Amino acid sequence: MHVAVTYGSGTAVLHVDGRETGRNARIIVEPRYFGNHIRAASIGRSQYDDPCSKAAVDDFRVYGRTLTAAEGAELARA
Repeated sequence: MHVAVTYGSGTAVLHVDGRETGRNARIIVEPRYFGNHIRAASIGRSQYDDPCSKAAVDDFRVYGRTLTAAEGAELARA
């Protein structure tokens, strides 16, 4: 399963296996929300006392721009 989330112009879009499965135009992301905590980010773990995820992650990427739907679909096929 390939999961991708893009964010641009105030809209977050969720893609699963190259197909859009969700969209939210009410998300506000500002750098001040992250502060110095972005360096301590975790994958598969909550900031709370929740159990860790048992999922396997074989690739994780952060881009400095919003990917197009075609670019996301290409990554899903890779």
